[in-house]
Amino acid sequence: MTKLVGKLPMKSPGKPSLRRDAARASWHGIGNGLTSEEAAVGASSAAGSR
Repeated sequence: MTKLVGKLPMKSPGKPSLRRDAARASWHGIGNGLTSEEAAVGASSAAGSR
């Protein structure tokens, strides 16, 4: 790739991670009886179900 374009290949950033404080708040909500989707504070419901 370096020979082709003259630059180093770009690294993939990967999937965005859930912020630590949001994850901690989610686990606190789950511990208090919320479903994972309801407890997904600051994240989508899809991220909450994961």
